Amino acid sequence: MKKSRIFALILLVLLCFSGCSSGTPEEEAPIVVAEEPVEQEETKVEPAEPVEEVVEPEEASPLDLLGSIQSKIFDTLVVETEIYGPEGFISKSIVYQKGGNARTEIELPDGQKQIVILRAEEGITYQYAFGSKQGMKIVHGNAEAVMDRVQAMGGKMEMPNLRDVRNRLDEHMVVRKEELNGEKAIYIEFNDLHENVDQAVVKMWYSEEYAYPIRYELFVNGELMMRSDVTKLEVNIDLDDSLFMPPEDVVFIEIPLEGQFEMPQMPDDDE
Repeated sequence: MKKSRIFALILLVLLCFSGCSSGTPEEEAPIVVAEEPVEQEETKVEPAEPVEEVVEPEEASPLDLLGSIQSKIFDTLVVETEIYGPEGFISKSIVYQKGGNARTEIELPDGQKQIVILRAEEGITYQYAFGSKQGMKIVHGNAEAVMDRVQAMGGKMEMPNLRDVRNRLDEHMVVRKEELNGEKAIYIEFNDLHENVDQAVVKMWYSEEYAYPIRYELFVNGELMMRSDVTKLEVNIDLDDSLFMPPEDVVFIEIPLEGQFEMPQMPDDDE
């Protein structure tokens, strides 16, 4: 809110006193008072202080801004994300990472809660629905094969990594500094190619502090198809190792990596 400032002008009143006397005074010899000359002080003019020229910093180029986003390695990481689509809310996920192990919990609109546990050293991924007595066990040897299955369960859609983004850099890409929910971020916007799509635009906001995408938006033919928002991000906190262990009361069926398998559904209350 703009605040008005009112300044009052102070007027100085000079009072002059004059007096007059009546009667006829006796004549007296005039008294002459010799006034001593008043020495006037010389006014010294101080040299003006030199004015420093303000040099505006040059705006960083898109390449420099992209280069400023350097991947960081944390001992542990916890990320909460909300996913929205054209019809509104799609899912909410929480990702826990410790070393090479990861646990992803995905809440779907129908109330289901899907859980994916990646045991990196063993090269095994466990997937099951919360409350179910069976799940599946995938032996894959690396984490890359897990992503498609996580997306199929309603998880975070795949987004280009930094290397892909840098390779797409051209005169049409928009890269600038912005603030998102009070956090300093690098905003990136570029056109993407998808089959059977006339125009697709990707918008990403990377946290300057964590070098992590805290918002991702995909527009197809001008319509927002998907948006993911990171609502919480914590690093280097204590995480219990039990988070990354499969539950003992769930029977896991081993399936081939290339096989098709539907995630087990939530059990009915009467079962």
